[in-house]
Amino acid sequence: MEKLKIGNKGVSPVVGTILLIAITVALAAIVATLVSGLGGRGAPPSVMLTVSAKDNSPTNTVLTIAHNGGDDLVTSDLKITVTDNLGNVTDVTSTIAPKGTLSVGGSLTATWSQTGTKGTVITVYVIHNPSKQKLFSSTSITIQ
Repeated sequence: MEKLKIGNKGVSPVVGTILLIAITVALAAIVATLVSGLGGRGAPPSVMLTVSAKDNSPTNTVLTIAHNGGDDLVTSDLKITVTDNLGNVTDVTSTIAPKGTLSVGGSLTATWSQTGTKGTVITVYVIHNPSKQKLFSSTSITIQ
């Protein structure tokens, strides 16, 4: 009669199953990271901006955003919002002019459809959409 070797039987399928589970967990973690946005946001550009607001009565207020230093900006990557003294938030991104790239020394305008009284204080945010980071924020822009 033959001797049965029972001691090593079944070890290989257990190791294989553990490795398969480990690989599945690792892939799930990678996919979850990429889907949640942590893996592909990128860094925001480093810039120095100044914003001024001018009453253009009787129709609107014009924001001028000057690029004083740092990386070039692609205007389609920007989101600009204005909050009035009553807390009403307006997205003025669609009014950005000119379109394209904003380099150091250049400026762009965005038109706020509300007429702000001279001396009124507004809040302006300039956000870099790909990274979801603020490039500029001020709660004390005075309409001139």
